Amino acid sequence: MLTDHNKFIEIPYEICDFSSYSSEYHPKNIKIDNPLDSTSRWSTNVNDGNQYLILRLDTEAIVTEIYFGKFYKMHVCNVREMCIYSYNYNQMLNGDGYINTSETPVLIFKGGLRNDPKPEIFPVDYIHKNTFLLTRFIKICPLQAYGVNFNFSLWHIKIFGINNQSVIKNMLNYNKFILNNKCLKIVSQYLKSRGFIKTHKSLENESGLCLESSTMSSLRMFLISDCFDLIEETLLKCLKDGKIDKNLLCDDFLYAWEKIERSIDDLWPGERGGHATALVDNKIYVQGGWSGEEELDDFWCFDCLTDTWSELKCLADKRSCHQMLYLKDNPFVDASIEEDPCFLFIGKYIKPEEAHKKMNIVLYHLKNGKSENISYEGEPLNMYDNQSVVIGNKIYFFGGKIFNSEDYEYCDLLLFHNKKFHKVRKEVTKTAELTPRIGHGFCFINNSNHQDLFLDNNIEKYFSSTTDCKDYPLFQYVYPKNIFAVFGGIKDKNQIKKVTLYDLDSDTVFRHADLPIKTEYRVILRNAVVGDTVYVLFCYESSRENDLDKIELFKYNVPNNKWTKIQVTGEQPSPRSAHSFQYNHQNNTFYVFGGNKGGSRTQYRINDMWKLKLIDRETEEKNNEKKIRILVRVHAYRRLLINSPNQAIKYLREKILCLLNIQNKQDEIFYKKLSLEIFKKPTHVKDELILSDVSKILAHDSEPTKDLIHFL
Repeated sequence: MLTDHNKFIEIPYEICDFSSYSSEYHPKNIKIDNPLDSTSRWSTNVNDGNQYLILRLDTEAIVTEIYFGKFYKMHVCNVREMCIYSYNYNQMLNGDGYINTSETPVLIFKGGLRNDPKPEIFPVDYIHKNTFLLTRFIKICPLQAYGVNFNFSLWHIKIFGINNQSVIKNMLNYNKFILNNKCLKIVSQYLKSRGFIKTHKSLENESGLCLESSTMSSLRMFLISDCFDLIEETLLKCLKDGKIDKNLLCDDFLYAWEKIERSIDDLWPGERGGHATALVDNKIYVQGGWSGEEELDDFWCFDCLTDTWSELKCLADKRSCHQMLYLKDNPFVDASIEEDPCFLFIGKYIKPEEAHKKMNIVLYHLKNGKSENISYEGEPLNMYDNQSVVIGNKIYFFGGKIFNSEDYEYCDLLLFHNKKFHKVRKEVTKTAELTPRIGHGFCFINNSNHQDLFLDNNIEKYFSSTTDCKDYPLFQYVYPKNIFAVFGGIKDKNQIKKVTLYDLDSDTVFRHADLPIKTEYRVILRNAVVGDTVYVLFCYESSRENDLDKIELFKYNVPNNKWTKIQVTGEQPSPRSAHSFQYNHQNNTFYVFGGNKGGSRTQYRINDMWKLKLIDRETEEKNNEKKIRILVRVHAYRRLLINSPNQAIKYLREKILCLLNIQNKQDEIFYKKLSLEIFKKPTHVKDELILSDVSKILAHDSEPTKDLIHFL
């Protein structure tokens, strides 16, 4: 329900406090939606960074979205950048009932409005430190207007979310349940560390909770006895048994791109960009594209097992900026026939003056190599530069351009099913816009962990005494089952540097997150999905003077909303645009082919082929074993430095150096830092801090931290 806008309601609010206002532009004006009235707004009387507006909700609520109305045309006072914070009742009011600004609020949104007349809705964060944010006050801090040295103006604001008190009660119970368990663990940790074993046992018995797992108890016992070998052995067994959270082991493995070389006699497709690709059974199929002088109609197949190309025959016409979609079964005929895998070629770039005829959709049969044209009903007449996803016998398109009757326009989310195009999104006013664009990434993610936990009054049944010491990421449960993820893109020459997550079942945009690339200039990206992680290849301009000059690979974990950079060594593909990026799950390898090298000023087509292999399971396990051994042995080394420096030096040489690759610069720096510790005065590290460090990699069983005390 937390990602379904149909269950959100408008939450009433009052103006609680504000920094300033000018003339007749009082904050109360934001409660009235009158876009034709230039005075119907809150406007500050200064434009410094200390301006704010505080709204008080009628009751505590889960705030999911905030709506901003606007003036009927562009305005220099529109807010280009702002921060929005959440406070609960205890944070905002002090003991005398006055506004308390000393408490640290929770940032739930950072961004800005477009300078146009169209209202905007933004999804905001409602989970913080694995608990729900129950909001009573919202603080809006404008930071920058579109006009230089102009005051800030907000025209109309609505708050959406959930304030059903039975649901809020369940969420409050959940927060109390989780925080209570963490508090008990803090107390338990303190009692054990001070030797109050009987009191600790009494607390555990009276609470009826498993305050510490058997693994943690064993680690604690081994640490007291300085048995670091047994700690290492225990953690390695946990790794083998799947009790280690591999996401918490830093992915510092160095990957390497490999260029696939060609000889003079090799068959090889020509230079191109804007081609279409699809990967099926260890083979990458490539069709069409733009050579720089003309569109192409050739059809190629790259064998991932032999790294060789072969040319195929296909009746698809010349096209570029199109889609080639693999369909496991032919959706255009009776489903009772035998399996008929095929490719669907759809869309291509056509000049507007030539786009009045319906586009030619071609179906290519893999078994017999025959092609046929597919007719369809309705609009669009033509489409190009779209991104697509195949789910069963349904094809979803998003972004790019479509030609309907007079001109090209940006393409909203479309469904192609039963030879008909359908617009998926209705005219919604209670959820964020899924902004159409070009040059974006688009993919589908299925969440098998989805549960709607908080409609049930018996919340504790989901966290029984056998699992209560586990701290599951809450978003694993509340993010929806069927998700479309949209990465970056361009609309009206404006770069969109966000990830947008969309719930297909409820037609709701429920998350915006920043891209990891920090540049004000052009960004080109391609994406590939591996489980619930999306790998994104970025090519971008680092400065105004440069064309595309940087290439980086990141992975984005959807449940944890976390970006991780893939560390790459050696030669890499040149930055490019209009290229293809494919992931072959059978050999765990990414492939890049072709594209436009350079940028808008110096552009030419290329036809090189590169591959990057992710570490296989065996290598990953060895790498994780190495990380665990280093983690434990560094603590053992530092403990030896206190009592026996000579033994510590021997231990460093014999037990730690053997795990490092001194040819690797990072390993070399790490080893030098450890060596220099010999000449420093050793500091005794408490057992609890060591235990916290070595146990943090245990899946869902990390020790509580001091941050919880502040949160409580």
